[in-house]
Amino acid sequence: MNIKRKYKNIEILSKEKKLYEYANAFKTAQADIQQRAKDSYSNGKLSLGYGTSDPLNSTTYTNSSNITYNFNLINAIEREQPIMRKVVDYKTGALLKGVDIISLNIDAERIKILENALEDLYPSMYRTYYQSLFYGGGAGLLLFENDNEMTLTTPLNFKKIKKGSFRGIKPLERWLTITPDTTELIDMFDEDVRAEDLGKPKYYYVSLSGNTEKRYKVHYSRLLLFNTGVISYVDTRMQQFWGISEVERLWDALNRYNTAINAVINMFLISAMRIVKTDCSAETSQLADMALNNIKQKAKIMAESLTFSNILWLDKEDEFEYASVNLSNVAEVLNAIREDFVASAEVDFGVIFPDGYNSSQQTENSHDFVKNFQKLFVREHYIKLIKILFRDKFGEQCPEFTLEFKKIRENSDKDMADIISKTTSSIIEVFKAGGMDVHTFVRALSEAKNNPGDVFNNFDEHFIEEYGNRTYNDNQIELARALNKGADSSVREKQGGENNEKKPTPRVKVGE
Repeated sequence: MNIKRKYKNIEILSKEKKLYEYANAFKTAQADIQQRAKDSYSNGKLSLGYGTSDPLNSTTYTNSSNITYNFNLINAIEREQPIMRKVVDYKTGALLKGVDIISLNIDAERIKILENALEDLYPSMYRTYYQSLFYGGGAGLLLFENDNEMTLTTPLNFKKIKKGSFRGIKPLERWLTITPDTTELIDMFDEDVRAEDLGKPKYYYVSLSGNTEKRYKVHYSRLLLFNTGVISYVDTRMQQFWGISEVERLWDALNRYNTAINAVINMFLISAMRIVKTDCSAETSQLADMALNNIKQKAKIMAESLTFSNILWLDKEDEFEYASVNLSNVAEVLNAIREDFVASAEVDFGVIFPDGYNSSQQTENSHDFVKNFQKLFVREHYIKLIKILFRDKFGEQCPEFTLEFKKIRENSDKDMADIISKTTSSIIEVFKAGGMDVHTFVRALSEAKNNPGDVFNNFDEHFIEEYGNRTYNDNQIELARALNKGADSSVREKQGGENNEKKPTPRVKVGE
């Protein structure tokens, strides 16, 4: 009797323990729900499925405000996120569309040589800009013949560049191959210092092989420094005079895009899912591990029967149906998420998602972004490179010049044909009006296809000097005088003589 009472007490204790465990699990779940509700006020990202432990979050990246410092994470995104590669590739290519050199002191043949030389530098400049955008800054090292540790620390002197001495540009990557020397900054009393350079590093440490043991100290004038935008002075010092990675700028937009894509995929999976409704109340009321094992075993048998025989075994009380999800508005929602991403990235929609949809306003906004970056960084780089290339190719000091960036937008063949037709018509009209000589006319026609926006910058210098002050009316008056009082006797004969008098007509009798 005592033995029976003992085992009965053990059974009661076991049930109480199980109830206690269930109660604790319920409290934990309740606390988690309360915490999530609290997060919804302090963390707006909760509703988008990231930034918390919400299971809707299917991204593998960790949210952080200092992603620029996470070198390994940026490398992983560069490899695994083609959409980010597209963004950086588009911006890099748009920034380096090329320039047209404009100068009255440089002849067309030399300008062509310089522009071809700039084209040859495109691969190294592309790598410099591409890496700088991904990592939040970078530079290109200008290398010359006979450079050494001593010359690299001296300012670049254009007058001392010898013909054929330029060796090209070495792309340098932030974090690994270039580091600013923050102990010595540019002072206002330095030679040839510009106001915008004050307070920036005077020297940078460069490692050509990524080996930190062998570093070269390089003067800032020997570098094409590229940053990723304008930030506050405090942030500039925190970033060691670099900028912010494109990955960090687009982090939230990238997570929203990835979450939306995965949500759409899950919706399609659920829409084709088999659902079995079964009553497990009898099993779970036992409060024993055996009940859970029975439920698992039943689900396992169903899965195996579907896998091997495509037959679903059900009990009499079980129900079966297919999930049904309304996917009619998925395309509109997904397109809105894509628009959000390209707007955050400031790129052309058609470049990232070439499916026919486009927004002219978004395209203009992306072009404005690129043009602004060209003014901030790229223009300065091209001016320095043109001066270097002129000394390298011709051994002379580069005359004064200006430059214009080529258009970012690519025209179709039809659009290009229309542009050429209108441009050549304008050139012919100007030529007919006496606005250019034959030599300038032919040169302008040759530019109509390659550079239609620059055809009227090709006026012959001699023509400008001799006829530049003459107006259209002056030419018409001179032409009228030549016709009325010129030395051509045939003209005067047709007009009836000097005084425009009618000549007598001889009388001729019929029959004579």
